[in-house]
Amino acid sequence: LRHVSQGQSVGLVLQDGMPVRRGDIVCDPEAGAICGRRFIAKVLCFSRDGLKSDERLTLRCVTQEVQVHVESIRRRVDPETLVSISSECDRLGNLEMGEILFQADRPMVIAPFASLPALGRFVLYQGDIFHSVGLVTEILRNEKD
Repeated sequence: LRHVSQGQSVGLVLQDGMPVRRGDIVCDPEAGAICGRRFIAKVLCFSRDGLKSDERLTLRCVTQEVQVHVESIRRRVDPETLVSISSECDRLGNLEMGEILFQADRPMVIAPFASLPALGRFVLYQGDIFHSVGLVTEILRNEKD
């Protein structure tokens, strides 16, 4: 089978019992997506409590759901002009935007929003409560991922 279209059901047999979880994504390596754990994203915070460095959140991107750690808030960004307004800080307030370095608990399939929008946008949750939205700007490659 070389081509699949909408509405068709497809089953895959993976080599060596490769572990697969519900929501995992399978894609052509040439499609521009990368399997990685560390990435930088522009995030707009909608939480009254703000977004703090070292915080743990649930990230949902397409069908994937992964726990992420906020490694650092690299800079705050003016959401109107997208210009940097401060360097590294410990917290973003409600309705503030920043450039965030994330570390996911396990590899996930993502891409910079500019190259593959569907895999470059995500939503963050604190438990079941909506927290923030983000766009991936850069993926930091690691040989282990």
